[in-house]
This record gives sequence, C-alpha cells and structure tokens, in this order.
Amino acid sequence: MSAAHTVWACFRDDVLAAMCAGEAEQRARLTWSAERIQREQRDRLGTLLGHAAEHSPFHGRRLAGIDITAVDPTDLSGLPVMTKMQMMDSLDDVFTDRRLTASDAESAVAATGADPVVILDDYIALASGGCSGRRGVFVLDRAAVTSFTTAVARQPRELPWPRIRRTSRLASRLLRPLQPCMPREWWPR
Repeated sequence: MSAAHTVWACFRDDVLAAMCAGEAEQRARLTWSAERIQREQRDRLGTLLGHAAEHSPFHGRRLAGIDITAVDPTDLSGLPVMTKMQMMDSLDDVFTDRRLTASDAESAVAATGADPVVILDDYIALASGGCSGRRGVFVLDRAAVTSFTTAVARQPRELPWPRIRRTSRLASRLLRPLQPCMPREWWPR
C-alpha cells in the first residue's frame, strides 16, 4: 500500500466516522422549522464571513467596510461578487489556511488518480471541468467533506426518494471513494 493511499485511507476513515457520528443530528435537521433553518443560516453565514475576513487576505480586502454581522442570507446583494477568474488569479490569498498554496492544490489535482491526494493531512483538492475557459480549483478540509457528503448521503426514511443519488460530478467524486466504507443501507440496491 502506497503512502499516499494510506494518507487517503486515514482521511476517508475520519470522514466516515464523523459522518456516522453526526447522522442523527443530520436526520434531526430534516424536521427543523423554517425559523430554525433561517437562524442556522444566519449564524453559519456570519461565522463563514468572519472567518474568511480574518484569515484570507483576499476576502479581508473584499469584505473591508462591510458589517458582516448585518448580512442577511436572504439578501446577499451587499456582498461583492467573486468570479472564478478573480479567485484563481488570487488563489494563494483566497485560502484561509496560510500554509496552503495554489501550487499544492494544482499538484494534488494533477496527481489524483483513483484516490484523492491529501494536502497537509487535512485537505483534498478538486477541479471544475473548465468549460467556461478556465477551470477552478477548490480545496475542502475534512469538515467540509464530512458536511457535504453527509448532506448528500443522509436518507430520510420518511421521504419517498431512492437512496443516494449521484446528484453532481462533485458529489460523485467525493462519495465514490467513501462508498466501500459506508453502511450498505446508504447505497442503492
């Protein structure tokens, strides 16, 4: 077993354990009231913007002068738009973990085969197809991968849709390596 595969296996196992540990909470969220959902959205948006402004030079500049505590998730028009071109041109400054570099992310994408390449023991990088003329490179930490895959994988027993649907290329890319480790009932028969 290669060292890269072992690092990915540890990352994957951590994500799976966190998914299983958080499954009950994810299912409970399906019953939240509209007010509870809106409160969660406001809280998470405030946390996200605060973290980005504090830890990313790019977002710190973009969000300077904006009262991020007053931003409402139902009206984001007060926030500056970030294009993929702007993001890619400033990727080193976009990252909130100052150890990450665009070069590391690009190298990880280029080296990704059957398993994603883990960066700094905590991140994986994915790339868009580039159909708009330039591909985007996106880096997710364990928490983001866990949150995303749990949201895609959760199966509300009371709702009438089939088990996991591969709703997007990104979802498929993240879920495929986790599939052998997920409980069988999470996958289509």
